[in-house]
Amino acid sequence: MPDVEWNEVCEAFSPKEVGDLPDAWVEGGSVADWQAVFDLVSAGTLRWEYREAGRPVESLPAAAELFTSSQRMLDASLQVWLTEELHVIFWFLETGQVNFDVNVAAVRDQGQLDALCAWLRTLGQQLRKPVIMAEEGAPSMVMLTYDVASDRVVVGAMC
Repeated sequence: MPDVEWNEVCEAFSPKEVGDLPDAWVEGGSVADWQAVFDLVSAGTLRWEYREAGRPVESLPAAAELFTSSQRMLDASLQVWLTEELHVIFWFLETGQVNFDVNVAAVRDQGQLDALCAWLRTLGQQLRKPVIMAEEGAPSMVMLTYDVASDRVVVGAMC
């Protein structure tokens, strides 16, 4: 049984309603959390691409190394494909919050929603923290949250 049913949220996944790239984050982060994200991505089976200054880089840096230069942080991104069409993009804005955007236009059915929920759960389990997804530019408009206590993705409010 899926954490979230497509028919329960399908209207909320329209880019016209929530923006093209809804925001997702893990609060209370640290460089160690970013390193855990890098370890999860590099050890997993998902396709990913890390870029610095617009150019692909073959391997992920150590998080501690990346966060020593504010210019390097701003010029870097990490894109992870959850499915062929669905991807997330990590931005290195600060050490205290793991930030990423979700390509919501690709979430068009239960299968894509399940892939997204699985990613939110996997990331939350890795960091042992809630993962929150909200409408683009509207952090109070929460769409999905990975709840650590129930080990499930739930619709709406932060836990």
